[in-house]
Amino acid sequence: MATHEKFKVESGTVQETLMMPLYGRVYCEEHFPHTFPNRAAKETAGRVDYDFNKVKSSELNMITWGLRAKMLQDAAKDYLKRHPRATIINLGCGLDISFDDGTCRYINMDLPDVIAAREKIVGCRERENNFAGDLMDFSWMQKVTEEPYNANVSDGVYIICGGVLMYFHTDEMQRF
Repeated sequence: MATHEKFKVESGTVQETLMMPLYGRVYCEEHFPHTFPNRAAKETAGRVDYDFNKVKSSELNMITWGLRAKMLQDAAKDYLKRHPRATIINLGCGLDISFDDGTCRYINMDLPDVIAAREKIVGCRERENNFAGDLMDFSWMQKVTEEPYNANVSDGVYIICGGVLMYFHTDEMQRF
């Protein structure tokens, strides 16, 4: 994060929807740290000015958000064992920073206002780029192979898409 100031999350914004899965990952780290280790989620939550008590959800939902993050991480790690130079593309990334194997390239893609918030809250790590765009504008598939992203398809590309498709209608998902 560029400044020490906390990012203010306004009610009713797209950024507020990022707080639910973030809080779920924090909850799982706090209650089940050996099963769902995710200190990055807690650090990220500490960088936002938001009343997490507004996230009224069941323990099942909290665990589901933590489990989704863990399953996506584990699947990506398995892929990287076979394709160690691959690029991971996280569609609808939100504030997820829970995965970094120390070697792969990583592209976080989300809507422009989410990426703007992400850059203020967590920034980018080494080998990581943020991409602001609409996943239904399929030109992103070409753009991620160009500067500054440089995804090399021959090295492998693994796409994570957790928690974003539920915001689309069935016909949009089928087109995607």
